[in-house]
This record gives sequence, structure tokens and C-alpha cells, in this order.
Amino acid sequence: MTTRKSTKSTSKPKRTSKKAAPETASSAVRRRPSKARKTTAPLIIKQPAATPSQDDIARRAYQLWQMRGCVDGFHVEDWLQAERELS
Repeated sequence: MTTRKSTKSTSKPKRTSKKAAPETASSAVRRRPSKARKTTAPLIIKQPAATPSQDDIARRAYQLWQMRGCVDGFHVEDWLQAERELS
């Protein structure tokens, strides 16, 4: 007697869904850090600002004078503003 095997399967394989376990505070603490080491930025020490030279101040005061429309009589204000901006 010969039995035939059915080539069509009537039942579909069941899919099981895997749900992630809820993360608790204690499980978050136990995690290992990744093996790749993070490099930190080099420490930059800020140097005190250098005092601007008289040429730099004069150049900026001249620019301010030109922006004012080359109006005379404000040279002291232009100089002081240039010092403030560059300091």
C-alpha cells in the first residue's frame, strides 16, 4: 500500500512575537559600556586676550569714521569704540 504525501500544507507556521522586556532602572545600570573608547577633546586653555596694537585700533577707528560718512569731530568716540570692540 502506497501513501501519498500531500504537497500542499494547509496550516501556516505560527509566528511568535518576541517582546522586549521593559527596561528597569537596575537593568540600565548593569549595561556594559561599548568597547570602543571615546576620545575626549583636547583641553584648551584660554589665553588672556592680547592688547590690540595702536595700528589695529587706528584701523578700526578709521573704518568707523568711514561708516559714519567721514564726518569730522568724532575721532575720540571712534577711537574709544574701536578699543572696546578690539578688547
